[in-house]
Amino acid sequence: MMGKAFSETETVRIRHKLRSSCEALWGRYGYKKTSVSELCKMAGISTGAFYSFYPSKAMLFLDTVDNYGDELMSKIKDYLPENPTKRDLAKYLKMMAKDAKVKRWTLSYREDYDMIRRELPDELLHERRHQDFVDMEKVLNTFGQKLLVGMGQFLAVITAVYLALCFQESIGMLADFDTVIEFLLDTAVEKMFE
Repeated sequence: MMGKAFSETETVRIRHKLRSSCEALWGRYGYKKTSVSELCKMAGISTGAFYSFYPSKAMLFLDTVDNYGDELMSKIKDYLPENPTKRDLAKYLKMMAKDAKVKRWTLSYREDYDMIRRELPDELLHERRHQDFVDMEKVLNTFGQKLLVGMGQFLAVITAVYLALCFQESIGMLADFDTVIEFLLDTAVEKMFE
């Protein structure tokens, strides 16, 4: 017997529930300890139905990361005055950092990345790295900012800030953590842009 097909509205709603469940469980248990059955239970679907939406748990996690990136991109307008400066770009980057602190699952991505990466096709991973460059170029173009360094170097600095977020408890013992992140981003933007 064949399971019932989901309507387009149901599909959108269930994908949203699966991503929300993914965020909650990922933040609590990490990738490895989050099971498809628990994700499905939270989303209100059967385990078999899960595979109508995602071919694997890794693809759901990747979609959750992509969706989060889309959310951040949609917030650009809130930080974009009529004549944006590099300081406005710095404000946007600081918002991204503060948002990552609130959405704790984004910080466990560092620990889970290798495991997720092993479960995804190399071609898809290559496309994702390319898309990271394209997305960051969109952000910089939206703010009208020109880099004085290569995009790879800028992304490496953003990655370093992300890694600092992952170790905020250790860094926070030495100094006010939010002040450190703001300093890093302000300095990077000041030095790396015209």
